[in-house]
Amino acid sequence: MGAGTGPGVAAGRARRRAGWVVRAAAVCAVALLAAAGPGAPAAGAVERAPGPAAAGHAVARLDVDITVTEEGAVRVREEVTLRLGGPSARPVRREIPARGRVGGQVRPLGLTGVRVADDAGLGPVAVTATAAATTVRLGGAPTAPTASPTAAPALAPTAAPTDARGPRTVVLHYRYDRLLSALPGGRTRLEHALWPTGGTLPVDRVRARLGAAGGVAAAECRAGAPGARRPCAAEPGDQRAEFTAGPLRAGEGLLLAATLPPGAAAVPGDRGADAPTVVWMVGVGAAVFAILLMLAVAERRAGAARPAPRRARRGFADDERFDRYG
Repeated sequence: MGAGTGPGVAAGRARRRAGWVVRAAAVCAVALLAAAGPGAPAAGAVERAPGPAAAGHAVARLDVDITVTEEGAVRVREEVTLRLGGPSARPVRREIPARGRVGGQVRPLGLTGVRVADDAGLGPVAVTATAAATTVRLGGAPTAPTASPTAAPALAPTAAPTDARGPRTVVLHYRYDRLLSALPGGRTRLEHALWPTGGTLPVDRVRARLGAAGGVAAAECRAGAPGARRPCAAEPGDQRAEFTAGPLRAGEGLLLAATLPPGAAAVPGDRGADAPTVVWMVGVGAAVFAILLMLAVAERRAGAARPAPRRARRGFADDERFDRYG
């Protein structure tokens, strides 16, 4: 029998091919996990597919005052003028992002203190919170609010009017503690999804004012559907910037951004990755460990199944010119 043609050689080649297949599958699995990542929409946005208008309701005007404190907190006051097209049994919802990408890192935005200062007679009011967003619900059947460390207690339920047609102005307050990020040269960056995409309410007109004690060096604004946002008006000033946009169709969003000069506001320190990122990292580590364990077991089984070399014939043990196995 010629060299390299025995059953042991063929089995060895088959084992090597199988090993390469397992290794290639392992590399592909790790690459897919790494590419998927924890994922998150940009700058506090909560991206969803556009939905239909909510029972004929619409936002006639959204007036927002944003104040950046020297300590790095971002305080927001909203006046939402609703144009209601039906009975209050059909609720109106306002969603405020609580998690997003800031400075290239996905993290909670430190949303807290969400409260309804004036419900315009559209009660009952419920404030519920998840890791992604806090939702304010106005009207509809009375529901018990979900307790949350980031949401202020909801207003006590009130009797719902039989018909809530016509304009109503609702006042909301909330605060962000981790919305700012650092830029080179000591500057500070703010990006805020003031009106998240995927909502069910169209908006006729938006006016927002952003103020900071140290002034606003630059400002920009984009509106529209995810991935196709159009520029909107942004005017920076010495102490504040003004943004105007509209109309926004149901499902469209509004993203505000501003650059503050050096020393205008402190940037919150990095508190590490948020829970979804940690879960993703643990999952990748577990997958890598499982793949390595499978490789080790496969190599051990292959070694146990490998036939032992047959004893060489006497007189030819060290002579490579002869077939040692006859």
